Amino acid sequence: MVEAHDPDPPLILDLWIGATSVEVRRSLGQAKQALCAVGFDRDRGDEAELVLAEALNNVVEHAYAEQANGRLHLQILANGETAVLRLCDHGAEMPCGEPPAGLIRPSARPDDLPEGGYGWHLIHRLADAVCYDRTDGWNRLELRLGHTQLRDGADQRGSS
Repeated sequence: MVEAHDPDPPLILDLWIGATSVEVRRSLGQAKQALCAVGFDRDRGDEAELVLAEALNNVVEHAYAEQANGRLHLQILANGETAVLRLCDHGAEMPCGEPPAGLIRPSARPDDLPEGGYGWHLIHRLADAVCYDRTDGWNRLELRLGHTQLRDGADQRGSS
């Protein structure tokens, strides 16, 4: 678990992104390049890119409901050990004021599996910490990833 007193790494990317899939794709390339430039682990960088893609696409699809005039603010703070992905937007608030838990409903039948909800499962699984708040009409989602991921399946990551 990442402790609250851990200092943030330096800001390496600060972007305003239009709420469109084209802008999201462009920003993902910039994010990956910035993480590589500071020596963040390549495999963990791939996971950071996946987490970021899921989060940004959720904002486009749900918070802004595909309204192309929406804007997102993305900041990445990173060094070789830690990456903090901060997303801010003026879109709709998360249901119940918090991000989905990312749990997948078990099913014995493949035709009974839900269509969605896997993105939040990936986000919670790959990020060390997921923090969300809404203040003064702004959603703020912060995702923290360390240099290495816990691979044993134990859920030791913080979520608030």
